[in-house]
Amino acid sequence: YMGKRSLTPSALASKSTESAHKLLAIITNLMQHQVCVYLLLAMLRERDMLDRLFAAHDSKSDNNDFPAQFRQQLKIGYLRSLLRSVAPTTEDFFVKHPRASEDESVAFLSRIKIVNMPQMSGPSYWQVGTLPDTRKRITKWSWSTIFFHNVSPQLIGTRFIKLFPTGISAPATTPSTSAGVLVTLKPGDHRLHFRNALQELLLGPVALDNVDVWGVLFVAPLTTQEVYDLITVQDVEKMTTSQPQNWAVLFFKCTQQLVVFSKSDKDSYPPAINALNILTRLLPLALEGGPATALLESLLWDNVAAGTSFAEIAGGPLTQPLGEALVAALWALAAHPGFTYARSAAGTPPSVLKLWAAGLGGTPPESSAMHGNRIAILRCILCCLMSTVYQTDPFKSDRLAEVARAGGSETLCYSLLNTILSYQPAGILPFTSYWTDSTEELMEHASFVLLALLDYPPSNKPNPFWETIRALKDKKDLAFVASGFQTLLSNRLDSNNTYIPGSQKMLMCHAEFLILLWKMLDANPAIRSGVCENDVCKLLRALLYTIYEDTTELSGVLNPAVLIITLLSCEKEFGVALNKPFTEKLPTQLPLFTGTHFDLLLLTIQYLINLNHDWVKPLYAHFFAILWNVSFYVTSISSLSAAKLISLLDVFSVPKVLQKAEDINGPVVVGALEVVNNLICCNYAGNAPLVYLVIHSKTVFERLNTLTSADSPLSEERRSALQLTMVNSILRYVALKVEEFCSQNVHASESEIQAMVADTRSSGMPPALEPSVRRIGNDIESRTRFSRWTWSSIFSHSHNPQLIRGDAVKLLAIVKKQDLTNPEAIIEVTLEPGDEEENKPEPISSAERFSKIPAPLRPSPTKQHH
Repeated sequence: YMGKRSLTPSALASKSTESAHKLLAIITNLMQHQVCVYLLLAMLRERDMLDRLFAAHDSKSDNNDFPAQFRQQLKIGYLRSLLRSVAPTTEDFFVKHPRASEDESVAFLSRIKIVNMPQMSGPSYWQVGTLPDTRKRITKWSWSTIFFHNVSPQLIGTRFIKLFPTGISAPATTPSTSAGVLVTLKPGDHRLHFRNALQELLLGPVALDNVDVWGVLFVAPLTTQEVYDLITVQDVEKMTTSQPQNWAVLFFKCTQQLVVFSKSDKDSYPPAINALNILTRLLPLALEGGPATALLESLLWDNVAAGTSFAEIAGGPLTQPLGEALVAALWALAAHPGFTYARSAAGTPPSVLKLWAAGLGGTPPESSAMHGNRIAILRCILCCLMSTVYQTDPFKSDRLAEVARAGGSETLCYSLLNTILSYQPAGILPFTSYWTDSTEELMEHASFVLLALLDYPPSNKPNPFWETIRALKDKKDLAFVASGFQTLLSNRLDSNNTYIPGSQKMLMCHAEFLILLWKMLDANPAIRSGVCENDVCKLLRALLYTIYEDTTELSGVLNPAVLIITLLSCEKEFGVALNKPFTEKLPTQLPLFTGTHFDLLLLTIQYLINLNHDWVKPLYAHFFAILWNVSFYVTSISSLSAAKLISLLDVFSVPKVLQKAEDINGPVVVGALEVVNNLICCNYAGNAPLVYLVIHSKTVFERLNTLTSADSPLSEERRSALQLTMVNSILRYVALKVEEFCSQNVHASESEIQAMVADTRSSGMPPALEPSVRRIGNDIESRTRFSRWTWSSIFSHSHNPQLIRGDAVKLLAIVKKQDLTNPEAIIEVTLEPGDEEENKPEPISSAERFSKIPAPLRPSPTKQHH
């Protein structure tokens, strides 16, 4: 970055060239003493800039953009030789691995070893300025710091200072109210005043009415990140152990600020924002366990903590547990006029005004100015629900979370759903999706909170959010839900399937969308029907592409995506919709085919099974449950899909394969055979390509017949499940007819043979079965999994600030990502001679040779369309 800014003709013409030469010398020195892989990768990316420098150095003419003095003193021989030497090796790697991530690129470059690295001279040093001048500067800075911070009392008079100028005046402050008490900040940094007040809480007891301490904490305007930086984990731990009464009063004061604001008619109240941020800092740490948790429980539900009793709040008696007062204030602020939604708008009903976004319930006016307030409230509500992540049982009762889930309303549920489902990740024009605003951050926090609110099975306990989701019946509302999820889940596919690579931003919260979709599908059958009736094939394409990509990226979305398809496959409308022709383009390595969405589903499942990955094997039962459920409604199958289905039988029915892992491979044989039988039974003529492949694969089914004997590697249960009546009937009757047809029509094509098969049906074939649905696992298992996935997703993405400390998490297993920079082998590269006059490199175009090197923010290039 420094090179791009300073090594340009305009920059060199406007200032001294000394700094540019020093920058090049530093780069050269780093590369000579030890090849720095990140620096090498950066130079490969910015090869165009370096090529211009090389050309400027070689130019003999003064008619050049770079200053003549700069070109004469330019020393770049080593860098040019280095880049020329490693170019063939790096070019070959990046051409073969166009989708390599930065970690993979660095891992590759770290294996490069220069076998003839020249001997380096000893270290030398640059000295800037003189020591007396530096000492004078430090002295002035010292007294300047002392002057500006000694304000209570003011020790030094401004008029008599001569050592340094004092023309900068301290910012003026305005009085603010803190729960009805007037507080005025002294001149100085607000963060300093906040930190000083916090130190008072750590040193000793502070009276409940000490305005000089408590007032400062709520008047200083600070962001959430600043509060996290100023209140460290060590501060909170020290306060809860050595000064627990101060911690309790601080928590109470924060709650009081929220109650005061929730009962007022003001549009804004700065102390409430600070209170939200402080509670967001205190709550997660207090829920981790130990003395802090006991202190919090006593304060929330007994209104007593560390010997201090709280009987009044906001000028009135506290007639309910403080925890209930806190939650009630949070939900009230989430629907506070002027704070989270506009007070009025012409022609808009009050019930619609309260919505945060358009969708369910109506279309409110735009209110992006209130996004920050909404995010602060949602973050604090999320902290109230966070106890689950600190215990091993995801469904263990927690009173604060139960009270929080019982709050809210239908309107707030609509607001959260609308905020998520109305989000449009695609920009108006290419690359405009990278324009950042608070809408995406609000959408992420809304998804976190809604997932946490729904993170337990629907029960008799009051929860307006479950009740609202279960009550969705209107076709217009169901169409909005289906369209919203289609748009969000298609983002991964759309961002990798553009005409201009990298022109659309990829969201990082696909896991949240998948989990929320499953929860809604599981809770409301009407939503399942609505999703299946509103272009479910678009959703299926997005899910299958997500599954395909996750086999290499391992982002944790494979399992929920498969379980969603399993749930949808139980609907008749889903199976019927799969007969829609597949004409889209997916950037995958799946084989080319002409067929339906059922073919796409079958080819993707066959691809996943053939990977033979351990983390995919537990999903085999789900794969064949999906194929079984939809097989009743499939009207046709392509020859390629039929061949892939038969290939599963061929590969997994080999005795050695079954002996190796019968519990895993045996169900594949049984499941694939059941799907073959059902496809042929339910639509013999339409699935003639499959019948033809059965005849063509006679040896495979002869092997299957041998597996029914007592000495086969299959278990008795699976041997009895091998239903070969259908196949044997085809091989006995239809196969003979095919042989006769082929002998009479020697030059018949495969399509003609399949047409003949469609018109030939064996009389001994069993009748078609009535449609039946297979479900894998039980509700408790699935909901437990999704609970863990929910908090795993929240833990991974709730950063800036980091709400959850990994060391205290018990629900999840926190595993550090593997270090990809550890070299497995050394690639030796010979450094070419550095004589610039004798070994002038040929011009190398970065656009041609290094265009596929991945940049930190550049998405992977588009794959070949299939």
